[in-house]
Amino acid sequence: MARIRLRTLTPIHVGSGTEELISGIDYLKAGNITYILNKDRLYRVLLERNLFDRFLTGIDSTNKWLEEFMYKEGLLKQKVLEDICLYRIHTGGLSPKRIRPFIRDAFGRAFLPGSSIKGFLRSSLIYSIALLTEPQTLERRFFDSLRELENRKYNVREQAKRIGNFLEDELSNFFIPYASEKPHRDIFRTLLIKDSLPIKDEDIQVYEVRNIKKSGEATGFYTFIEAIKPGVEIELDTHLKDNILKTFSSTGKKLLFSNLRDILNMAQQFGNRVMENEISFFSQSEQLKNVVYTLSSFRSKLIGKIGWGTGLEGTSVFSALPPKVKREIKRRFYRVSDNRDFPETRRVVFEREKPSTPLGWVEFSLED
Repeated sequence: MARIRLRTLTPIHVGSGTEELISGIDYLKAGNITYILNKDRLYRVLLERNLFDRFLTGIDSTNKWLEEFMYKEGLLKQKVLEDICLYRIHTGGLSPKRIRPFIRDAFGRAFLPGSSIKGFLRSSLIYSIALLTEPQTLERRFFDSLRELENRKYNVREQAKRIGNFLEDELSNFFIPYASEKPHRDIFRTLLIKDSLPIKDEDIQVYEVRNIKKSGEATGFYTFIEAIKPGVEIELDTHLKDNILKTFSSTGKKLLFSNLRDILNMAQQFGNRVMENEISFFSQSEQLKNVVYTLSSFRSKLIGKIGWGTGLEGTSVFSALPPKVKREIKRRFYRVSDNRDFPETRRVVFEREKPSTPLGWVEFSLED
């Protein structure tokens, strides 16, 4: 079994699908460290100290009561917090009221799911296929599908969802277009990528993220996330199922890959395209020069963008679509005129109230 090695170049956040953690309810902060609470351990400590009844009677609707209670009872100390926490993370000078947690296992250990890597590699393959597909063919299939959805009276939201699935299906099923069972048409079922081993707590940090326009103007609310720090190395076991790959080879169509290195070569092409698009976007403002400098330093690397904040360009075939299809998608589903930027914003890490670095970038290498 081969191994994909990643090195994080910028903060990486893969969400857990759970609700945000709330200060004073789900976590307490002491110094630069935030302790995410294990409620069972907290209750056990309170029972051992005969404080549980007093704790219950002191509950109120504010988020400060737990911290005040712990301080009053002499429990807001590192040793106690270590005993009652599920895990701890570095927050530096930030004091977030809510935090988006990183995906974790049942023991509270962060890990990088293989699906997040496979998703990027899949997008790379679809991008490569789109580049090889005649623009007229893509246009015809797109507008034929759109008319069919309109005839079925789907609303715009449902149309957007189904047309996105259609475009991906048309391209990812390129090699066996007429198979009777849809799951067997996807060539990427030949690729297995396992989840990583647990990531150390000290390799996770809380970052402040905002949406930003190319002018440098921040929009909307800030978000605090748990993310893997830059410079962390992660390994994921991977395997290409040759027996299934032969099924696709027998269709007579030339495959775009026969081994894992071929897949990473496609990933490099896609990653570079996304990177150059990002550089073009951020180069419009002097305020974003740090972001541009960071992205420009990736040019000699085999890179990809994964996780939260990847955006439409990094998770879809949008950048490879014919201009006519792009215009229709923008107009119909996003109500964006052709002369406006699309997408209009990017998510960026902020430090000291200034944009600092992009999200989601990793460097790939392969160990056979």
